[in-house]
Amino acid sequence: MIQIFGAKNKYRIERKSEIIYKKDPPPIGTIIDTDYKHHTIDTPSGSQKVVFYPHGELKSIGYLLYFDKKTNQLAKQIKIREDVYIETEGLLAIAP
Repeated sequence: MIQIFGAKNKYRIERKSEIIYKKDPPPIGTIIDTDYKHHTIDTPSGSQKVVFYPHGELKSIGYLLYFDKKTNQLAKQIKIREDVYIETEGLLAIAP
């Protein structure tokens, strides 16, 4: 038999995520796939394949929102995270 003890929570808790900064992605780089790493020999010349999609830098913040269950009013907000995602370059492979 398992028993769990604890006090009832007087709040309804929701998560909130907010983007505070977003930069456009860099231009996608291109290569001619002469080694056939991303295409087969049968692939028609000039065919393109995105190997990696570019992503711009992004900063976001996450919160826990505590709403009073009786009044449904926001009682408190706690910041639980702040993240930075670095910019990544993309790559487009072109069949020779």
